[in-house]
Formats: sequence, C-alpha cells, structure tokens
Amino acid sequence: LDEVAVFVSATAAAQAAFFLLVVEKDFADAERRVAIQAKQAALSELFYAQAMAESAIIAPGTAASGAAFGSASLLVECSKVLAALSIWPAVLSTFRSTASAAMARVEADASFLELQVSRKGRGERKQSDAISSTIREIQRIQSDFQLDTFSNEVRGTLDALPAGDVREFRILDRDRRRKVHMVAAELGMVSQSAR
Repeated sequence: LDEVAVFVSATAAAQAAFFLLVVEKDFADAERRVAIQAKQAALSELFYAQAMAESAIIAPGTAASGAAFGSASLLVECSKVLAALSIWPAVLSTFRSTASAAMARVEADASFLELQVSRKGRGERKQSDAISSTIREIQRIQSDFQLDTFSNEVRGTLDALPAGDVREFRILDRDRRRKVHMVAAELGMVSQSAR
C-alpha cells in the first residue's frame, strides 16, 4: 500500500508539473501577443502625431498663399513690375505644399507597409512559444561551441598577435562577431564591437 501511495503521489506531481508547463507556455504566448499589441498602439500614436504635425502646417501655408495672391492682385492694379515680383512667393508656397503632400503620402505608404509586415511577419514565421524559443536558443549555443574554420582562423590570428597590439575584424555578421568575442575570451583577451 505504501508503494502504491508513493507511485500515485509521484504521478500526481508529474501531472501537476506538466500542466504548469502548459499554463506557463500559454501565459508566455499571451504576454507576447500583448507586447505586439502595445507595439502597434505605439506605432499608431507615432503616425497620428506625425499626421497632426503635417496638418498643422496647412493653415499657415494656405494663409500665406492667400496673402501672396491678394498682394499680387493688388499690385497688378498698381504696377506690372511689382506684380511680376510678387507672384514668386505664391509659386514657392505652392511647390512647398506639393512637396509636403508628397512626403505625407510616402509616410502613409511606409506606415501601411509597416502594418503589413507586422501582420504577416518578416520572411519565414518562427514559432514563438516558450518551448520553441528554448530549443532555438539551445541550438544557437550548440553552434557557438562547434569548431569551424572561421573560429580556427580567428584563434590563429589572435594567437599570433603580439602583446598590446590590436586586430580589427571588419564586415562580420552578428554570428561571426559573436565567435570572435568567444575566441578572444577563451584566450584571455579583451574584445569590443564597434557597432
């Protein structure tokens, strides 16, 4: 009877641990979704603020254009030379407002594309639950410790480096920069990324 009780309690503990893992996975997924929604809300607020800043320019621009048109009309009655000079501020204001409208269109297109990317994701979609991200992290760490030709070349270069000298590795992707830092740390050297 004691052995059965131990077996039942161990099974219950295993079930409880499994269900806690499932609940934690669901909670992590919910946190990720809330973070995505918060990011979208922040982007929406940013684009709203940009649109308000752009629209604030319209009223003074329209008033300046109207004033230039009125002064041009008045000066036509007074002098042909003054009228020829006074039309240029209105023309420049028209060009400026056209450029501003084109810029607002480009920003609207960029916000639409950002929304599409945030909905569809960039390239292949990765599973982002707790278990998948843990497996990806373990695979990344495992790849860091595998010997490859690049790590051996870096080790050889740093071994041959005289004390006090500096060696720069240019145009490296993130994974290779990481390997340079790891090899330097193994050799007891100090390394720093420029970006």
